[in-house]
Amino acid sequence: MPSRHRRLLALPLLAIALLPASLAHSHGPIAVDQRLQQEPTCNAAGFPAAASTATPVLQEFVTRTDGLGSLDLCLEVPGDSASFSLNIRQGTAAAPGTLLSSQIVTLSGSGPRWIHIDLPAAIPTNVGARYTIEIPNSSGIRWRRLCGGPSPGCAVAGPDLYPDGVSGPSSETQGGDFGFRTYRAQAIGFNTGVADQKIAGDPLCRASTFRGSASSSAPLRQEFVPLKDGLAAVDLCIQAFDDFTAFRVRIREGTVHDPGEVIASVEAFSLIAGFQWVRATFDPTVGLDPFAHYVIELPSSVTFQWRKLCGSTGGSCTGIDPDGYTEGVSNASDTADFGFRTIPGEVPAHLAGTADQTLAGDPACEAPNFKTFVSNANPLRQELVPTAPGVDAVDLCLNVPKAPTEVTINLRMGNASIPGPILGTATATITRDGWQWVRFDLANATPTTPGQLFVIELVDSTTVQWRATCSQPVSGCTAGEADAYPAGSPNLAAVGDFAFRTIGGIPARRTIPFIARQP
Repeated sequence: MPSRHRRLLALPLLAIALLPASLAHSHGPIAVDQRLQQEPTCNAAGFPAAASTATPVLQEFVTRTDGLGSLDLCLEVPGDSASFSLNIRQGTAAAPGTLLSSQIVTLSGSGPRWIHIDLPAAIPTNVGARYTIEIPNSSGIRWRRLCGGPSPGCAVAGPDLYPDGVSGPSSETQGGDFGFRTYRAQAIGFNTGVADQKIAGDPLCRASTFRGSASSSAPLRQEFVPLKDGLAAVDLCIQAFDDFTAFRVRIREGTVHDPGEVIASVEAFSLIAGFQWVRATFDPTVGLDPFAHYVIELPSSVTFQWRKLCGSTGGSCTGIDPDGYTEGVSNASDTADFGFRTIPGEVPAHLAGTADQTLAGDPACEAPNFKTFVSNANPLRQELVPTAPGVDAVDLCLNVPKAPTEVTINLRMGNASIPGPILGTATATITRDGWQWVRFDLANATPTTPGQLFVIELVDSTTVQWRATCSQPVSGCTAGEADAYPAGSPNLAAVGDFAFRTIGGIPARRTIPFIARQP
């Protein structure tokens, strides 16, 4: 099976809960995701204006984690007490979408204060996506806000302290943001997606169900046999000791005792310290052969534990558990299965593609393979020599310090030092932090002349790192490396080759003339 490289992207998921009225409280956790910049004190001076209306008021926010568990609102109640509905929706304040959560909140009367509200159930969220806090009727309360423009309580417009999102409607808010904070969820669990393969009984991720554990600098592996031809995600039962513990998840062909090629590699992370099902999502979906053997691999687990069943007694294992997954084994010392689930998905064949041009070995987008990088406002270029009559897509190995961000490439004639005319342009919106292959789809397969020199140009890489091999000791390189793509070179001497793949295509019509081969 050819190697397929994927980038991480959270899947859109819903958790809708309609529960009876609940009391809000004023002391929240410390795991804040989104809040106003230079956050004001929750009083009339910090938030000079307020909304109190029978029509919906909304505050948009852009999440940076893959779970929403609770929020704070700057509220006051003029009377003795008040109840109101609180909704969380997908979409923007201007066009709120699907209802994800709804509850009734009851407050006692007092002046402005931060009110902490736990959601009825944690909501899975797409990192970098827009969501909206909605109060359909705030006539019994006041949701304090900033001054977006001159209005009651606001002599002048104030600064935008949350530029990522806006409030609404503008007739009520004048563009000023409401006082809010959002908190990442403690654990989403595995209530999203029907599993293809899993431990018998599909148990909760708890110390009582997975009594054993492993933590190692050497790879931990769990074998599985899929029934479906696509893998969209894997859930792992993890005990983390620190919030946002990051780790890498690989999918290999083969068995635990004879692991084969890495066909997918993504970064996952726990939401908070403790026991939780952690989801690692593959985008695009990884293509699998049903009934073949594959391996889930954690290259290193020194900062957390992968929980497992007990195959022998000792420590927290007071007895031996039944074989939780008879189709496959793990490489745990007692041969017990690790806590895992696989989530099937539909394989988009046009995105996988067969590489026309790539570095030798078609390496995975990982630190051991690409030890150096460049991040620059000036164009970065990598030559290639296609064998196909057109380029349908280009994959670049990028490290993204902070998503979301947009990146643009050009495909040009010529060489890296003196590039020629631009033949095609593509822009990709990257929604996830970290290492990833990013695909740039060119419209209608940009025509190329097989055997001739062409150039991939990354127009501006200030928000990303284009990873590369080493031509000499520099940056993270202790020594130079063999030329990974002898057919072409980059435009920087310190770089061996930038990491790239091209997907060949057949253009609808040739639009460039034949070019004589250069000596």
